[in-house]
Amino acid sequence: MTNIKELEKLFFKVIDDLKEYLPYLVLVGGWVPYLYVKYLWKNLSVYPVTTTDIDFGVFESERTPSVSEPIYSRLSKLQYKERHLKMGRLFPVAPLLEDAEKKTRLMIEFITAPEVKKSYIEGLLGNQIFVNRLKKFDIILRNSIKLDLGKNGGTSYLLNVPPPYLFLFHKAITFVNREDEGKKAKDLYYIYYILRFHPRIELLFNDLRALNLPGEKVQAVANLRGFFSRVTSQGCLMIEQENGPDDYIYDVREDAFERFIELFNVLEVKMV
Repeated sequence: MTNIKELEKLFFKVIDDLKEYLPYLVLVGGWVPYLYVKYLWKNLSVYPVTTTDIDFGVFESERTPSVSEPIYSRLSKLQYKERHLKMGRLFPVAPLLEDAEKKTRLMIEFITAPEVKKSYIEGLLGNQIFVNRLKKFDIILRNSIKLDLGKNGGTSYLLNVPPPYLFLFHKAITFVNREDEGKKAKDLYYIYYILRFHPRIELLFNDLRALNLPGEKVQAVANLRGFFSRVTSQGCLMIEQENGPDDYIYDVREDAFERFIELFNVLEVKMV
């Protein structure tokens, strides 16, 4: 099992190396719940299972990115490794960072919405880095919050992240599109984690109720329905496996089932 402390060192190395570009990026992947606990909720000691990828969302601002060079050029100079994504072709690539012993690695991935201009992406990233364009991705990029990561090695970072309700809602809409069953399970686990540990659950529910996305709400519940129709449904089992042994909940499957039923009610679509 990968040591979370070693992963965190690599994470902050990536953040430091990309500090010039952070105003144009939103952290969107599995590191987000981990940062919620540590820097937003703060008083919680139950950390979520995290990931060995760092996923950044790219949103198109009203102005051209004011950067000294594209991200690919910067990371190449810093001798980041590259994962080649097409057989026999040098590009596109996904940057990789390894520790000195090559025991721990983080892959950096970039995601954007279909409508973001290619010229904007290339100005920020270069044309060598692979960018995944996903439908409905604009939802998680709206209304991002700035998370103060405090001082790490003498440097303070402000990182754009989605607020918890949007992170949860976007996972509910998109998890079914995952081809990798392991990643699908992690998405459901992250939804469960936020439902279980958000310190102000009524605030979370009020934010979800206020979302003016009625079609997407219906879609979210339709996606989740088959995974949480009963305690023994696939989604409950996936969450139990991702969660692992629990010191606080005797029956994680039952707990997950009850929390997702409550989520359906919050989204104002009741199960039959």
